[in-house]
Amino acid sequence: MSTSHDHNSPARTPPLRRTLRDSLIEAEQLRYPVRLRTVGGRSFTGVLTEVGVDFAEIQTGGGPVDVALFYIESVGLYEGAGQS
Repeated sequence: MSTSHDHNSPARTPPLRRTLRDSLIEAEQLRYPVRLRTVGGRSFTGVLTEVGVDFAEIQTGGGPVDVALFYIESVGLYEGAGQS
């Protein structure tokens, strides 16, 4: 039995690792202080009070892309100077 592959089809992104989700949920449950940094360089510190994560597949012109959607609430989330 042989398998054929269409070499012209876009490569599918690998499934997202769930370690970030697990870390955020643990920080919420144990009330760890955290620092979140955005891609744009903004940095926030505080204690997470609620974390939700969902995974979705988005159809693009280049094919399907797996994404993670995060919902985060916190107490005392303060913006600090971003670090490079």
